[in-house]
Parts: sequence; structure tokens; C-alpha cells
Amino acid sequence: MYTRWFMELLKLKNVNLSYKTEIVSDVLKNVNVEISEGEFIAVMGPSGAGKSSLLYVMSGLEIPDSGEVLLKGKNICELSQDKMADIRLNNFGFVYQFFNLIPTLSVEENIVFPLKIAKKNMVEYKSKVDNIIDKVGLSDKRGFKPSQLSGGQQQRVAIARALINEPQIIFADEPTGSLDYGNSMEVMELLQNLCKESKTTVVMVTHNQELCKFASRVIKIVDGKIHS
Repeated sequence: MYTRWFMELLKLKNVNLSYKTEIVSDVLKNVNVEISEGEFIAVMGPSGAGKSSLLYVMSGLEIPDSGEVLLKGKNICELSQDKMADIRLNNFGFVYQFFNLIPTLSVEENIVFPLKIAKKNMVEYKSKVDNIIDKVGLSDKRGFKPSQLSGGQQQRVAIARALINEPQIIFADEPTGSLDYGNSMEVMELLQNLCKESKTTVVMVTHNQELCKFASRVIKIVDGKIHS
């Protein structure tokens, strides 16, 4: 666990979200959350509580029915799809349960993929790419394809990819859900240390109570409402 930074980064004000299928299902109910720069947040709750939906709203993947999602004071709910996509590319990083690596690309190619989408100068990022590949312990596997890696190694690639664009926030959705205990602890220590070094905020959804020891704060959600 490490100390938090103090500037407010992300704020949800009176957020409500429902899914409209055959019946209307209220998923988030008057949610208010404040997250500061440098925090490592664990979002916990039972299945169906709204954890992933909260993550999607925070990251602009879902637009709430009402309320505001403020990124450094600016309501991202009012942005165009193109502008929101730009923010997700340049300000946010994502780590998922199932890695989502591109199978035909190497370790290094997967990591630099966001840079190419953002049309960054690859020469300027060479030392950073080399550094992050070294820090995730894959220097000897940078030319390997995902199928040649273990699950823990694949998640290390995913973490490096999420951090390469120097995002303000990493959104991690069950990042150890596909890993055994040993790999889970290693991946969490790596994520915590890398984000601490870069002062990157982390918002992580998890079912695993033990992962909360890596967080600076735990947000509990039950039936779409924040309980702590």
C-alpha cells in the first residue's frame, strides 16, 4: 500500500444508469465518487452489483442516463464520440481479465500498438519501450507471440501496453481473473509498482478480497449503490 496524491482527478456526481431490454434494469443508482491522482482504488461487490458498469461509466465506455462524470472538472458525458475516443486513447489505459492481445503481433508490437494508433513518434518512445519491457521482465521475449507466453506473461504485456501512452488512469477489470494465485500476486505487485513510479491512478474491479491489500482505498458497491 502506498500514500495517495491529493489532486482530484475523477468525480462522479449523482450518476444513474439503466439497461433497457425487455424490462428496465437500474444498474447504478445516484452514485457519487471522488478519486484523486495517485490513488489505487479497488471496487468490490457481489456479482451483479454494478462494478463493471461503474468502471465503464468512469472510462466513458457507457454514458449514464443522468449525472456527471468529471475528468479534472470537465464533464466527459458531453463530449463527442471522437473526442471521447481520443481521451480513452491518450488519457486512459485498460487491463482486462482475458488480456486482449493481438495474436499475430509480438510482445513488443502489442505494447507499442497504442502509440501507433495515436500516431506517436516511435523514435522518441524507443527508450521508454525498452525500459517498460525490461520492467515487466520480458526483455528476452520481446519477439514472442502471445501464444508462446504463459498467462502471467501475457498479463504483463497487457499492463505494459496500458502504461505505454503514459495515461492518467488505468482501468483494470478483474486483471487477475484468469491467473493462478502466484501469478496473480506477481501481476498485482508489478501493476502497483509501475503505477506508483509513474503516479498513475488505478481503478480496479475485483471479486478477490485479497487483492484489496494492494489498494489505497476500497469502494464497495451493492445493488448499484455505493456503500463505502
